[in-house]
Amino acid sequence: MPATKLKILVIENEPDRLIYITNLLKAHGFDPLTADNSDEALSKARTGAPSLIVLDAMLPAEQIQSMYGQLKGDPALCRVPVVMLSSLTRRTGGHYQAQPYAPTIGRLPAPEAFLPNPPEAEDFIAVVRRLTGMSNTSHTTKRA
Repeated sequence: MPATKLKILVIENEPDRLIYITNLLKAHGFDPLTADNSDEALSKARTGAPSLIVLDAMLPAEQIQSMYGQLKGDPALCRVPVVMLSSLTRRTGGHYQAQPYAPTIGRLPAPEAFLPNPPEAEDFIAVVRRLTGMSNTSHTTKRA
């Protein structure tokens, strides 16, 4: 019986980037779930049991702040690693972290990884494998 593919929730509202990231994940043995807005993303995070969340930090600021706050403030989701993708640097893109989201949450932790959007394929897959505990040799797909 084949091993169960790990689910990765990809939250991206740009169709080309969404296709690129989901195809990359599929090619390396992952099962991507997709969402393009905060309501859909939170619903899929809660019901889909993802092993990792890939989040486009360039969604509207209110959506990112609210969604990231809810993910990190939810006891069932707060331990799911988040890879933040942004065309900004980590320093300038850290606005999601500076806001107090709720009195019980306070300042949020940084995402487990911060990569450019779109990410370089090898760097992205290496981070996904590291954060999901997959070895670098399993599910490797060679392309000509």
